[in-house]
Amino acid sequence: MAVNRNPQVDALLKRHDALVEIRRGHEGAWKKIDEFVSPTQAKMESGSHKGGNVWDNIFDSTPVRSNNTLAATLGFLITNQSVGWLGLDVKQGRDKLAKDDREKFQDAERIISESFGDTNFYDEVDKFWLSYAGYAIAGFYVEEGGPGDPYFICKAIPIWELYFSENKWGEVDTVHREYRMTLRQAVQEFGLENLSPESQRKYVKMKKMDEEITVLHCVYPREDFNRNSKFSKDFEFASVYIEKEKKWKIEESGYHEMPYMVSRFRLRAGETYGRGPAEEALADIITLNTMSKTNIKIARKNADPPFDIILNSYIGRLKTGANQANYRQKSYEKASVLHEAIDLPFALEMEDRRRQSVEKSFFVDVLRIPHNDRMTTLEIRKYQQEAMQVLGPTFGRIAVDFLRPLVIRVFWILYRAEAFD
Repeated sequence: MAVNRNPQVDALLKRHDALVEIRRGHEGAWKKIDEFVSPTQAKMESGSHKGGNVWDNIFDSTPVRSNNTLAATLGFLITNQSVGWLGLDVKQGRDKLAKDDREKFQDAERIISESFGDTNFYDEVDKFWLSYAGYAIAGFYVEEGGPGDPYFICKAIPIWELYFSENKWGEVDTVHREYRMTLRQAVQEFGLENLSPESQRKYVKMKKMDEEITVLHCVYPREDFNRNSKFSKDFEFASVYIEKEKKWKIEESGYHEMPYMVSRFRLRAGETYGRGPAEEALADIITLNTMSKTNIKIARKNADPPFDIILNSYIGRLKTGANQANYRQKSYEKASVLHEAIDLPFALEMEDRRRQSVEKSFFVDVLRIPHNDRMTTLEIRKYQQEAMQVLGPTFGRIAVDFLRPLVIRVFWILYRAEAFD
């Protein structure tokens, strides 16, 4: 076992255990959402979605399509690359700025907007919205780029990797990310010399480059920090990477700003983890899937029912296809159908009502994106205003949890890179 045990690692692992317990109450609903709403969403558990067909138990794709529709709509409304979604402002109002300052402000807004297009932001934010629509929680990570890299690099974080807590103002200021990576990836990211002795031995001597380890990334506010320091260990937010199984500190550094953004769809008083359309519609979603499965069985039985046949009454096997001839012994009764046809229209009507209920939970009935590939900016703005009337509180939370910390993080990264000069 590794020997560099220290109080800091022990304290962080103890804190992590507490965060795991806080999240545990939500995981049951997440697993159902995994199964019926986001079956292809990668999760960090035992790899139950690695291999095999995740669609085997899905008999109605309405929840999956509704989730995709809501995610696409949120992306269209909030982070639409074709329109200027970024709107900066200052406390005294932009109109009160002097002309020169106002022009500098507009230049800064333009540079920030262009920086999003120059990075992988739009690729990753699509994954963010899929998680947000389905699980009501989404995580996003913004890393400062190194030499030769873009100004910053983005990553949507799977919710199964996220554990977090809030400060007294309800802001997420502590994030633990627990994830798996191969030894080869760990060496590329941290350097061989920073891994535990056991991992180094497996990599060098045993050549187990593809063996996985569990890494815990802990980001939390420091009590004592120096914004003007050049040393990352003095920055406002601590960053500690730990090899969890070996209780080995891989690396400690820091961030000027919180690099993780965690957004929740809807919060009840006293809650940390959010709830959203999928969880609130789970009863309808599971019932719809069961009804669809049952109706498929009924339709198959109606179309191809079982028969009651006296042994050896027919010459050869009974043929039930179209234009088939069967030869029966004269002294035997004809084969009879064992199954009475069930009236499907009523069952299908009940199923359709459940389907509509699921779609309403995901706002599909009121938030359909207009099918117009030549929408003007004015038409998009009008649609956004109408949608905000439906999702007003949700937009407010997105602004607080995601957009505001995202823009602050990106602004200061660009500032430190002298991108505004």
